[in-house]
Amino acid sequence: MITNHLRRNICAVLAAFAVTMAAVAQTDADTCWYRPVASVFMAGVGHTSSHDSYLSSVSYSGLNVGLAYEHLQAAGFAPRRWTRQLSLSATFHNQRNPAANHKSYCVGLGAEWNMMHRWRDVFAPGLNFFAGAGTGIDGMVEYRPSNVNNVVSVHMRWDISAVAMAVYNTRIRRTPVSLRYQVTLPVIGVLYSPQYDESYYEMYVGNRSGLAHFASWGCRFDISNAVYADFRLGSTILRLGYRNRVYSSFLQNINSRLTVHSLVIGVGGELLTLGRESVTKSSVPAIY
Repeated sequence: MITNHLRRNICAVLAAFAVTMAAVAQTDADTCWYRPVASVFMAGVGHTSSHDSYLSSVSYSGLNVGLAYEHLQAAGFAPRRWTRQLSLSATFHNQRNPAANHKSYCVGLGAEWNMMHRWRDVFAPGLNFFAGAGTGIDGMVEYRPSNVNNVVSVHMRWDISAVAMAVYNTRIRRTPVSLRYQVTLPVIGVLYSPQYDESYYEMYVGNRSGLAHFASWGCRFDISNAVYADFRLGSTILRLGYRNRVYSSFLQNINSRLTVHSLVIGVGGELLTLGRESVTKSSVPAIY
């Protein structure tokens, strides 16, 4: 038979256990490790122009279409201050010469990874600035079926780049909107280029020396600019924007230049993942 004294002790232990579990639950809820993520799939269409003296002295221009994927995530070691970015892209260019009697086809693939430090509310509330560095690799194959000797030109490059981004968070009526400008400027890297009169058959049979070159602004200049407006419809992101990319190189007696202008539309979403830095729910760091 349970005495009154034992009953009181059991009730006290149960009450203490309940209070402890409630405190632990509250602590866990308030100190979860949150890292915001934004992923967007994009499609683009626009105008392109290219010049490659390895193939001919004539410039070509035409239509470009492309697909891209962007993954922005707060860094695990400091989600409030650092953001990492992964970008993947695939493009196709259908071009003609000025007389419109010859065609050129280009297929390109690219990947970039950047790490950027974030400064909040710079000069004005809602205006955030990001700056950092990254690395990327790009490859493109251009095919001109009308050429007699050289019908193909291959472009490959690996870069270390400086990256900067400005984001202004505002609202259009009740819809949150992030207005964003990003610039990527490769500084140094490695560039593939044959000699002016060196055919790909010569490389195939064994003449492969001197194809990789140190790349800097002395022999190559590339830049990428992007302007986006991200409309947040709940957890869904609708993106409208413009992107401009310029690739140019001048070495081994070969001058090449590719300029791309694209209008972009994209759709994606935001979510939260666990990280290493504890933050309260009331101050989850936004991705922008």
